[in-house]
Amino acid sequence: MSLVRSSPRRSAREFQRGVWAVGILQVALFGCGSPEPSGEGPRDAAAANSPDPAEGPSAGAPPIETNAGAGGSNAEGLGPDDVVLGMSGAGGQNPAPAGDDFVSNVQVAVHPRVNTILVVTWTQEVAAETTWLEFTFEDDVVMTSRPAAGTLGEHRDVVLGVPGETLVTLRVVSRQGATDYASSDHQGTTEAVPSGVNGMPVVTLVSYDATRASPDRWLLGAVENSEGGCGRECYNSWTYWTYIMDRKGRIVWYYADPASNATSSFQRRARDGEYLWIEKRPYGRPGPRAVLKRTLDGEYSEEIPVTDLADSIDVTDDGGLLYDANDELRELRRDGSVRDIWSCRAEFGQGFACYTNTINWHPATNTVWMSYPDENTVVEVSRETGQLVASYGDAPGSYGFSGVSRDNWQFEFQHFPNLTAEGTLLVSSHMPGFA
Repeated sequence: MSLVRSSPRRSAREFQRGVWAVGILQVALFGCGSPEPSGEGPRDAAAANSPDPAEGPSAGAPPIETNAGAGGSNAEGLGPDDVVLGMSGAGGQNPAPAGDDFVSNVQVAVHPRVNTILVVTWTQEVAAETTWLEFTFEDDVVMTSRPAAGTLGEHRDVVLGVPGETLVTLRVVSRQGATDYASSDHQGTTEAVPSGVNGMPVVTLVSYDATRASPDRWLLGAVENSEGGCGRECYNSWTYWTYIMDRKGRIVWYYADPASNATSSFQRRARDGEYLWIEKRPYGRPGPRAVLKRTLDGEYSEEIPVTDLADSIDVTDDGGLLYDANDELRELRRDGSVRDIWSCRAEFGQGFACYTNTINWHPATNTVWMSYPDENTVVEVSRETGQLVASYGDAPGSYGFSGVSRDNWQFEFQHFPNLTAEGTLLVSSHMPGFA
């Protein structure tokens, strides 16, 4: 067979950049959920089977690693710059490469805690400047992992972005100078995403409009495996799953912690793309409150206690955590210190419902956007000074929304205010009477 490499290669970096929540698709698939985080932490952790909490019923929960490969479907198809690369024994256009002289003992196995990750190990027999994985699983489109130093000895890498129960063809590539030496083909098959009682809910693709779709290849989201049908009592009682899905609605990564039964619905990607932040908190019951920082394959995993952590979180590019606690906007700095930024109660008084369902940091203005759905109000607060920059909605002195009260629609119980690159405020709204 032959592999097709798109130019440029689709890399782990693209996979990381694709790990942003796409709100419209998320709501279409799951109804109500939450989207996307900043970073410190090691770029390349190397402790494969570190202990983790119970991660998903049958397979356990996901680890994350951003120094590994990314896969996915090529919804756009091949472009005019695509070229065909011959593979050893495949009868391609080029002669069989000498890649097998560089590596030996290539082994492919399913990750012990994430069924959609393949772990590849090998021995580097001949030193190379860099090594990486190339792999494909559909449409002959080649994906790549992040290049690493090609030192002699044992190596480990992972294949990311592949759906469950999928056959993957891969090879190890060693680069010396301007020449890439690819090994023979090796194969591995991912296992099924955990399902059933307390498993990852099965995705149903309701609709797709290419003209309105985001160009991002992956979606990061969270969903609770609730039985439904019993009103508010059905929420925040079952296992929450953090997931990444591709453009075809296929789950390519997941994480869950049924042992703690923590509510986790405001996951974020580190601003440098190196790992995820996942908030873990009890809902309506006592228990620990923390944020989990972890790579996709769990090589790096750290749980940090956060006193009085409420719902939403966001992260800054210098590794800070922004969160709500006791009706106050706070920041947990990278050095572990905590500072109070702004108080909803002090700003609006005792009669104001200070529950917020959104915290969004806007780097260009260094302001934090928060949503108070019970008050139909959005606020913008300076992260630096803690001053209220503006409010929008029903709170006294707020800017209003024109043109929204038509066809039985109005600004009510909003979610996720955020600014576009052009400075346009986007915010969702429920239909009147629906909470």
